[in-house]
Formats: sequence, C-alpha cells, structure tokens
Amino acid sequence: MDDCKTEQAEQEPAANEADAAVMPIVTKNEVIMDSVQSQRYRILYLPADSSCKGYWISLDTETNIPRPFEPALLREHLMIGTMEKIADDSSVVSDEELTEKSIARRDRAWNLISGIVKREPDIYDISSRTELLRAVEVSSGVRINNLYGYLGRYWRSGFQRNALAPDYRKCGGARPAQSLDKRVGKRKRPGENGKALSDEDYKRFRDAISKFYQSSSGYSLRQTYNTMLAKYYVKPAEDNASAPVTMDADEKPSFNQFYYWYHRHSDEVENALKREGENKFALKHRAITGKTETELLGPGDSFQIDATIADFYLVRKTDRSLLVGRPVIVLLKDSWSRMVTGMSVTLENSSCKVWKEALFNAGSPKTDYCKRFGIEIKEEEWPCHCLPGSITTDNGEFAVKAVDEIVRTLGITVENCPPYRGDLKGIIERTFKTFQLTLRPFLPGYVNKDAGERGAKDYRRNSCLDLETFTAILIRCVLFYNNHHYMHEYQRTEDMRNNNIPAIPIHLWNYGISHVSGTFKKVSKDACIEALLQKADATVTGKGIHLDGLYYICEEAVAEKWFEKARISGTYTIPVRYSSQSCDTIYCKRKDGSYVSCSLAQAYQKYRNYSKDALEQAHENDLNTAAAHRQNEDQAFADLVSFADSQAEHCKKEGKSGNAIIKALNRHSIDVNRKAEQQELSGTAKAKQEQAALGLNTGSDDGNRPVTDTKPKSYDAVSDEIDRMLADIGAAERIDFPDSEQTKPE
Repeated sequence: MDDCKTEQAEQEPAANEADAAVMPIVTKNEVIMDSVQSQRYRILYLPADSSCKGYWISLDTETNIPRPFEPALLREHLMIGTMEKIADDSSVVSDEELTEKSIARRDRAWNLISGIVKREPDIYDISSRTELLRAVEVSSGVRINNLYGYLGRYWRSGFQRNALAPDYRKCGGARPAQSLDKRVGKRKRPGENGKALSDEDYKRFRDAISKFYQSSSGYSLRQTYNTMLAKYYVKPAEDNASAPVTMDADEKPSFNQFYYWYHRHSDEVENALKREGENKFALKHRAITGKTETELLGPGDSFQIDATIADFYLVRKTDRSLLVGRPVIVLLKDSWSRMVTGMSVTLENSSCKVWKEALFNAGSPKTDYCKRFGIEIKEEEWPCHCLPGSITTDNGEFAVKAVDEIVRTLGITVENCPPYRGDLKGIIERTFKTFQLTLRPFLPGYVNKDAGERGAKDYRRNSCLDLETFTAILIRCVLFYNNHHYMHEYQRTEDMRNNNIPAIPIHLWNYGISHVSGTFKKVSKDACIEALLQKADATVTGKGIHLDGLYYICEEAVAEKWFEKARISGTYTIPVRYSSQSCDTIYCKRKDGSYVSCSLAQAYQKYRNYSKDALEQAHENDLNTAAAHRQNEDQAFADLVSFADSQAEHCKKEGKSGNAIIKALNRHSIDVNRKAEQQELSGTAKAKQEQAALGLNTGSDDGNRPVTDTKPKSYDAVSDEIDRMLADIGAAERIDFPDSEQTKPE
C-alpha cells in the first residue's frame, strides 16, 4: 500500500484532458448497481491514482468485508452501461428517535471502532485490518467478529454513526397465518366460542368483512361477527321446514379471534371508503394538503356562495307574539382574501332567485344597503361592489337553466361542486358557523343542540327579533369580520410579510387590488339588472306605476306624460325589474333595452326601506285588522237596517193611501207642499198661529175681504209688524213697555 502511495506521488496523470472530460466521475459513498449480476455496492474508498485499487462493500449480501475494485475498469463499465449509479435508499434513525439505552450502546460501539475507521486505506486491506482489529480486541476484550459487525453497519449506512445503534424496526415481523391443531391463547370458559383457526375460517372472515362490514349498511364489528356465525357456522337442517342449527362452541371462532384477525389484516382507508362512499369519505377523511388561495390570481378571481337556515327564530315586526320561523342567509365570499362581498337575508326558501339577489348585492355599493337598516358606513369600510370571474357553488340552486343567463350576460363562470362535498367550498361553509356562534350568546331564540329533547327548554319562547333587526345585526357581524377579524391560519406570502400586511380580510383585499392581479368583472348596471333582478309586469295608471300595491314615479314618466295618457286612453302594462330586498326602487325597461329607475310616489314614502317580505306583512296586517273589525261593521249595519225598517213602517201607518198621493201628483202641488214643509220646519207656520190668536190680519183669505197678498210673509217681517202695532197702542194709552223701545207717533 505504501509503494502505491509513492508511485502515486511521482506519477503524472495518464489520461489527457479530452479523456477526463469523457470519463464519468465517481465519488466516495456513491451506490453502484451492477446490472449484470444485479448487485449493489457502496464505494468506501477511491485512490487518487486510478491505477491503485479502490474498495467497496456489497449491500445485497450479509458479508461485512470490503472488496477491492479497479477505478478505471469501473468507469469503463459506467460508460458502456453495464453498471450505473443509483440513488441511496439507506435510512438511519435520528437522535430524537433513540432512547437513552440505544444512545449508550451506539456510543460504546463507536468508541471501539472510531480509532480504526479513519485509517484509510489500511482498514480496507485484509492484512492491515486484521492487525488493527486484533489490537482493539486485546485492549477492550471485544471479539473480532463483533467488531466486524460494527464496521459493516457503519460502512453500509454510508458512514453514519447512528447506524451503530440498535435498529428495533427490524425486530419481529408479520407472521403468516397458519393452521394449528390446537387453539392458542388463554383457557376459555365452558360454553365459550373458540377453536383452532384454519384457512377456511380465514376465508370466512374475509367474506364477512367484505359483505357485511364494508358496506353502506353500517354494521359494527360485533354485528358483522354475529352475522358471520349465523351465515357460515350453522349445520344444515334435517327438515327443510326447520331453521338451521348453530354449531357447537368448539367449532366456532370467538369474537376476540375475529377482532385480532381484523386488526392485523384490515385496511382502514379501504374500510372507510366502502362503508361511507366516495362523497362522505372525501368530505370527512380525505387528506388536506393544499390551500384555496394558492391556485387563485387575486381578489375577485373566484367567489364562493352558499345558503343556510339561521339558528334563530324570528317574529313579526308588527306583532312580536307571532313567530315567522327561521330566516335563510345567503353569503358570498372572496376566496383569495376571505372578504364577505355580498349577502341576503330573507324569509323565502333558498332558491336561484334569492341567490341572484345576493349576487346583485355583491355588485352594488354597500353604503346604501347598510343605510336601509340604520347603519351609516364609509365606502372604505366595505368597498366591495364588483362581480367575480367565477363562482364556486354546490350542485344546488345554481344548477338550473336560469344560471345560463348569468353566464351569457355577465360572463361569470359557475363551477358546481359535487353533491355532499361542502369541503370544496370550506371557506364559506365555515363562515356561517363562525357568525352564528359569535351571535349565539347575545341573541334570543337560538336553536340549541338539545332542541326537541325531553325536558329541554323551548327556545322559541325567547324569540323577539324581527327580520329587519336580525339583518342589521348580521351586517354588523360582517363588518366586524371584514375589518377586524385576524385569520391565524391564513398563509401570508413573503411579500405580505415584508409589507406588514395583517391577515385581515380588508387589508388583504386592498393589498391584492394594488399588488396582485385579479379578474374583477366590470359590467354595466343595465346588464346586472337584466340578469340578476326579478321580472314582473307593472301597470301604468293615472296615480303612477303600480306594482304590488305601491305606486312609483320617475322624471321620465312625468316628462313624457305617462300618467295623463293612462287616464285618457286607459291603463297599460310595462316590463319592470325589482329586488325583493327593497321596495324603494323598481327599474322600468325602455324600448331600447335600457332601464330607468323609478322611486316611490310621495304618498307611499312610508314604505321606504321595506323589503318585499315586510311589505307583504304590512298588507297582511291591514287585512287582518279589517277582518277583525268586520264583525262589528256587520252588526252596526244590521242595526241601521232594522232602525230604517221600523221608521218606514211607522210612517206608512200614519200616511195616506196610494191613490191620494197619485191625485196630488196629478195636481202638480209638489212645489207648494215643499214650501209649506219648509215653513213648518223653519217656524213660519207657528208664527201665523200666534198672530191669529191675537186677532191680527195674517193676509189669509177669511171670506170677508179680498186677499191682497197670497205670498206668505217671513217670520222676521211678521215680528217687526207686531212690534210696530204694539208700540202704537202703548203710545195711545200711555202704557210703558220696559222691553220695547219708546217711540212717539208722528
């Protein structure tokens, strides 16, 4: 070995630069595969001079003795392909996995060989290695065979010290099932099942697991075992009419034997997949290895939408003693920033119509929406008024033909998830739970988990919130989430950390708009109205545009005299679009396809900020009030009819016959009778009677002198005349009348 080192120092490289560029490079600790012999070798030593021998050790045999090889020949084999470099698949336990006892044994072995493994290449030469090992044997008392074992483990592992520790992973092993003539295990009690298992028993175990346990029936292991005994461990009945007879206890396996076999040979993933199906397995047991935002371009690239029934019971606003049930909440959420971009709360059932209302809300400014519920916000507190590039939803409300209009008009891609795969839109699913758990301690009427159980308190008795109040509270909850909720599980990028962007939706939204590419949809308002709002036919009348009991006006209708024309030529219908969330505005369609907004008429401003549900409740309340008063009205009208009938009957009894009335009609005396009746009612007739009692001339025809004036005098005229006559008489007889004015005769 020393001669080789001397020659190596004095000898120049035999190969030229061209050959060196072509010849493959081999390094220490590489693993070489001999394709001819199917053997793997680890290179332990490479000399500086290719004419000297190198050493390697076989990885596919149990020998711990290194073997020499010629480096030049190895490079030739690598060039022609009879040998090749392969990846090193050796694995050694880390220090954290070792126990104190294992570490002590590792250090003891290393102290024995640490002084000789560094003596290269002497440790690889058989003669030099023997002397080195014998010296260690004399000093430590450890036999050479044991030292060879330590060296072999150290070399095979790639010179790793932890390879000297005991490898308990290789201890034991799976023992193949075998048939025994005698049952193993503890002694069983008399009458207890148990036998020496055979290959036939193992086959029955597999069949029972496949047929009964790995099915959607939901059998437990105990039920599977009992069913297996009833199916496979019975004796044929002697009579066809009788039931099968179970085998003796010594002929049937015990449950413990069945349980032990199951846990040794079962595949938990396969069992769960077959018992629950692909959908539930993917929902509950699938591997979670990715994040939603990693595949998105930025804010607005994709929204997730879903609806849920709220866990709160509501009441009517006009009468809080009447329950209206639980509302439906629809939310839209930006997948990249987690920003809640749109919402809708309604008493209607979840449908495509309700979901489109929420999408229209996402594309509309939120200041007006919040103001309807008494909440004043700034534009920067909820700056979402845009449509996404795509919507992720389940295979439900958006899996209808009506969605084609959204795709065609707005250019939004609708991605439907498979049924029962809420995990594919987990961002929006978790938001519902977060909001409702946040509001649970503060709002009455919450549906507890023990609802319906015996003795549980009826949560509906505490209900007092109406739909408008609940919506306002939910809006506040959304504002809190968007502007203040820190998402600890959100994976910020390096640029976000450098710019100190917190994982809060509003900050991520603003950062994404200014720094990251997004795919917001800029769509005209008319296109949104056409695609997302509900369609109806309104009636143009003289009072305004009538829809659902309300009247609307607009400047265009006033300028073009729609209402005057309706009074002249009659009412007519026009197509309109409206939102069930607000009765403040409707949109009338022009002939060119555009829309004009119409607001409530002045007389109907009291219905501002009403939703369609609230308007229907108000109308229903009016009808209920009218119905409650109907009985009193009917009774009062019956009293009126009864009084009229009695008075008419009394007058009939005191009046003349019908023939006398006919004769009076023929004499045309209605005007005279009318004047007489008027005098009777005004008191003129009574005044004449008083004059006649005093012997005064009343101007009537008494047969002694002609009538000079057939026209009766008024009461005032007669009274003045009497006063003058009495004044004349008093003056003649010098009689004083204290209440009369003293006048002298002319």
